Amino acid sequence: VGKEPVRGVLYFRRDGRASIHIDGRSEPVPLAKGASGTALHGDEVELRRLAPKKTKSKQKKRFGRKPSKPRYEVVKIHKRGTDEFLGYLQKVGQKRMIRAENSRFFSPFKIVGEECGAKVGDKVLSKFHRWDSPAPTPSCRILRVLGPGGEPMTDHLGILAKYGLSSKFPEKTQREADKSPDCVRTIDRKGRRDYRKHFTLTIDPLDARDFDDAISIRTLEKDQFEVGVHIADVSAYVAYGSALDKEASRRGNSTYLVGEVVPMLPQKLSNGICSLVEGEERLVKSVLFRFGKGEKLLHCELAECVIKSDKRLTYEQAGLLMREGNLEAIRAAKPPKSRYSGNPGEPLAALPDAKLGKLRATIRKLWAIASKLRENRMKAGALNLEGAEVKILVDNQGTLESISQVESDESHQLIEEFMLLANESVAKELRKRKLPGIHRVHPDPDPENLEELRHFVSLFGISCGDLSSRKETTKLLTAIRKHPIAQVLRIKFLRSLKQACYRASPD
Repeated sequence: VGKEPVRGVLYFRRDGRASIHIDGRSEPVPLAKGASGTALHGDEVELRRLAPKKTKSKQKKRFGRKPSKPRYEVVKIHKRGTDEFLGYLQKVGQKRMIRAENSRFFSPFKIVGEECGAKVGDKVLSKFHRWDSPAPTPSCRILRVLGPGGEPMTDHLGILAKYGLSSKFPEKTQREADKSPDCVRTIDRKGRRDYRKHFTLTIDPLDARDFDDAISIRTLEKDQFEVGVHIADVSAYVAYGSALDKEASRRGNSTYLVGEVVPMLPQKLSNGICSLVEGEERLVKSVLFRFGKGEKLLHCELAECVIKSDKRLTYEQAGLLMREGNLEAIRAAKPPKSRYSGNPGEPLAALPDAKLGKLRATIRKLWAIASKLRENRMKAGALNLEGAEVKILVDNQGTLESISQVESDESHQLIEEFMLLANESVAKELRKRKLPGIHRVHPDPDPENLEELRHFVSLFGISCGDLSSRKETTKLLTAIRKHPIAQVLRIKFLRSLKQACYRASPD
């Protein structure tokens, strides 16, 4: 930074020190103490270099002349980085003020306008108003009172407010959704393959609210099987450029929070006609695979179909059907609580022997095929990165009910293998037809990160060679899985890799 003013973004550390991050500069520029003026964390500011700080003449004589560190100050705020923020109503002296939840906002905010009935200790959503010199503190307006601080539902509402999440949709978007049909009509089936009579099931987490993928299987001639991977055909109900399409594009995805899902599409679509619920006809995009003797893949084709799911299963139920031979033991298993799940379907305990037996046989046949796919994939050098995840369940008031560790067992791997195969098949078809598509790409890791990882695991008794070799990486992952602190080492391994990215080309 020379004598000319430059722009950057102000960042405060929690200890109060500040620096300016400037585009094109690798290191931030430190700010002189008290030189931020009325700027707040995240503001885009203009910076000016200060004159060198004077030193006492005695110090110069005793220690010699030392180059003084450059000092800078904020001279102008170009753009505020804060619009809405979360905070708590507190009493500061005799005044009621808002203390921001973000600890990088050091000054309390003066309240402008109505307090909206907020009490001391309440968590509120506020909007930044202004902070101009010589005012000693910034000011804000209270937009909404979320509730008493520290309450689970208050914190939940705070997360929704912080990230701009809402289950409510714009009026025009909701009107379009309300016009969508409640069920598949005769005209909707036209031009689609009828797979309603082929045994189809969904396998999802116990707290899944909508079901967007299903698997079917049927026996063909000469020891051949067809497995269908079916994805809900949302495009049948969401027209390009419509209000629904634009709102879905803005949201980007459904957001799963503890105890709630904020959907990408209104519930009539996300939990209704676009969800592959048990016992209901649904329109799907399908990838159909033909397998022969020894679970060898013989053929693949893409199709548009109509299906009817025979059973909605949780991963836990699917795993039980794989392992348990006694039908009564399967029936005796505790079903998931209905409030956790959307459309849980008919309980396993209520199924007759014929249907429950067929369900068990279907799951086992699907796993026989999926396990072969997995075996071949691992032989080809795929990395086994599965690990346990933590599942948190809460009651209707948002209070913690249970925390459990969910392992990636055969039921998860069954779905994973068929979804991977379907994605690869669609990607190959897009490339063959020279059609544009979005590809998930994993860039090669940095050699420095791999060397650091190799040194790190050696501290825990794991020796390995050149980790740019897929063979050595596979050996390392095997050693990590057997280690007492496997989870820590696995996280370190994942952080040494580059994040997957999405782009138009797989190259």
